[in-house]
Amino acid sequence: MYKRQCFTCPGGSGRFICFYDRGTATGPRSCNSSLDSLSHRLCSVDMCEVFSPPRVGKGAIKFGMKVGDAMDLTTGWDFNLKSDRDKAEKYIDDHQPLVVIGSPPCTPFSQLHNWSPDTPENRRTWNEGVEHMRFVVKLYRKQVDAGRAFLHEHLAIAKSWGLKEVQKMTNQTRRNDKHGVHHPSAEEK
Repeated sequence: MYKRQCFTCPGGSGRFICFYDRGTATGPRSCNSSLDSLSHRLCSVDMCEVFSPPRVGKGAIKFGMKVGDAMDLTTGWDFNLKSDRDKAEKYIDDHQPLVVIGSPPCTPFSQLHNWSPDTPENRRTWNEGVEHMRFVVKLYRKQVDAGRAFLHEHLAIAKSWGLKEVQKMTNQTRRNDKHGVHHPSAEEK
């Protein structure tokens, strides 16, 4: 049975809704299903960030979480390179983080980008953004297939939600909030 719990980040930086299965394994360690507390559950598992410098991980360490890589250009990852995409997939497979937080670049999907003239550079930026979204959705699918979670960080008004891959991902899940927090449907169980 899935449980829904709302919480506010320390410092009031945002409110999130998280769905979790009280009996699911939590990455490399198993979870005691009698532990009802979301904070205990989250603080006893790994997480990693994709397309993000270390942000959430810095705060997570304060709560005793084992933090994985923050995969971003600023930390040496370039997802335009197949070799880095392959390394990231291997990292997810090997480390099995309970939560993957994806923050793909939003520039190509912003409302302001709509007003930009159609130029070869803007088309290149759009195509690169679409490829990044396909990649992060592939990582999310790995998480779902392994019974783990993801959080997709994009504005609710971003054009990325209209991409075929993102639509398929959200249609296969019951997305109950604007943050894109994954809640597996009964068919996925």
